[in-house]
Amino acid sequence: MGGLRIAKYLAARGTPRTPADLAQHDAIAFSLSTSPDEWSFASGETLNPPTKVVVNSNDIAIAAAVAGRGVARALSYQIAPELRAGKLQIVLSEFEPPPIPISVVYAEGRRAAAKVRAFVDFAVERLRSDKALN
Repeated sequence: MGGLRIAKYLAARGTPRTPADLAQHDAIAFSLSTSPDEWSFASGETLNPPTKVVVNSNDIAIAAAVAGRGVARALSYQIAPELRAGKLQIVLSEFEPPPIPISVVYAEGRRAAAKVRAFVDFAVERLRSDKALN
């Protein structure tokens, strides 16, 4: 059902091809951002797309995008399940900023308990597989 909503949204509003095209779209802003209404792109462009919804949770921003309420910004691993299910579609990928590296740090290092090492192995594998969705 979510895939139909995003498809309907993009069919009605058009798929943005450049950041400037976002002027014709509804943005889902993240209120905890330093500048929730300002979106920056790798091209150096900065703009304030019309904001329809302001949220304070990435999960809510993603749910609003799935519901067809507008376009949102999220990290690839945050939307991986929705991408796999066809509920969301990445737009403007050529204007994305460089990826943010993620480090898994824990105090015990190589002497960590087996359950800590198992979690780290799981997290690394999951993050790498979700990165492949881009």
